[in-house]
Amino acid sequence: MEAAGLALTVVSLYRACAHIAEKIETYKAFETDSDRLNVQFHAERQRFVAWGRLAGLVDAKNDQKLHQALLDDEVRNVVEDHLRVIEQILHANDKSAGSQGQGEPGNASSTWKRRIRVIRWVLKTKVERTAQLKLFCELVQQLHNLVPVDNLKDDRLNGDCDVKAEDRKELNAWIMGQQFSDGTRENYGNAIERRLDGTCNWILKRKAFTRWCGQEPTSKVSKFLWIHGPAGFGKTVLCAHMIKHLLSLEIGPVVHVFSEYGNFREDPYTAVRSWVSQLVAENNIAYELAKAKSEPDVNQAAPKSVVVELLGEILRAVPHSCLVLDGLDECLQSGPTKAASKFLQSLDCILAKTTTRILITSRDEPEIRSALVTLRYSELTEYKITPEDVHNDIQSYSQSIIDGNRKLSKQSQEFRDSLSQRMVDRCQGQFLWLKLQEEPLRRGLNRQHLQKLIEESPPGISNIYWRYANLCQQLQRG
Repeated sequence: MEAAGLALTVVSLYRACAHIAEKIETYKAFETDSDRLNVQFHAERQRFVAWGRLAGLVDAKNDQKLHQALLDDEVRNVVEDHLRVIEQILHANDKSAGSQGQGEPGNASSTWKRRIRVIRWVLKTKVERTAQLKLFCELVQQLHNLVPVDNLKDDRLNGDCDVKAEDRKELNAWIMGQQFSDGTRENYGNAIERRLDGTCNWILKRKAFTRWCGQEPTSKVSKFLWIHGPAGFGKTVLCAHMIKHLLSLEIGPVVHVFSEYGNFREDPYTAVRSWVSQLVAENNIAYELAKAKSEPDVNQAAPKSVVVELLGEILRAVPHSCLVLDGLDECLQSGPTKAASKFLQSLDCILAKTTTRILITSRDEPEIRSALVTLRYSELTEYKITPEDVHNDIQSYSQSIIDGNRKLSKQSQEFRDSLSQRMVDRCQGQFLWLKLQEEPLRRGLNRQHLQKLIEESPPGISNIYWRYANLCQQLQRG
């Protein structure tokens, strides 16, 4: 028998399961605990349906549409067994959910009957549904392992390559809106290029970081890692290096937003749009979820509430995703009052019941700290960058400034090393302080004036800003 004929059983089983799952979605539960189970079921159903569509089981008429793995007899047989068990689980849930949907007339007698039904549901149905949901989630994950579709590159399953590319382009316009320009890849690339070889590796060895990213979560609890430090401590370059490391681990999708990006400083929710856009571009399940949710008129930007809801659906369907946000404190300067804290509270709710990791870098601002230490659904790990952490990197960067200055090449190595060390001593761990010395050092000054330049430069970024502000005021008066 041909492969397509052998796969007919798989297709039929999948469609039967999808039909029952859709039927269960129409029922309304009556209690908070049941609502939680329904939310989890909805998320897993979305993941199951997306898997079937990407595996070619929705419109399969021949083996050209099927995922390559399903043409293997052993894999197909195991998939069939999994789908049969899923069908039994969904049948059981169908009966349970249907019984919940049968309401009673609104009188005193029916109120007592309803309470009795609630007690029965808690004692029996809730326990059964919880166990069934857990097994359903495990089976769906095993289907993803057997027939991997998360990063499928074969566009045959979604029609012509050009059509799919056009779909993604339209989805991106709908998600981002015409007023948003996504330059996050460029920002990441610039930060990577600014890193000096051999620097930033210290963060990868810190327990806070290794504990946050080193092992897969045993339960569905999102994990925040907040890395904070004073201005000028190289947090953006450090963040880019951590992103590069996370990408190399291949744990899950990694999407990122830097503070230089678009309208982020005025509205932190533009980060959500960028995260969703990147996930849709890189992950097929995210693409399917966005396509199902998108409006016919893609020229109209998706409302913020829709994008936020879509991010939650994607993160529940795509486990172990990682969101990165650099420079959250920037939106404190020009954004609305309490914008950062409201954003973090909303993000905490979005990430509830997911295995998402989120990395945030910023200054240690009271508004950000207050919001993060009161997270309700997520675990928080924080790390404070100290001058000791960046000391070796500061030395390397200071030396690179001296060695890269052609005007200083005529000076002795001993003098150049001494000048570099003096810069290290006065910068107080701030890379930006060193960067601001780069241009004055190119003036071709003699030894005495070079030493005087460094000695008279106020230590610390805030003092330098004050010095330049006074200079600007003097120039304006003149």
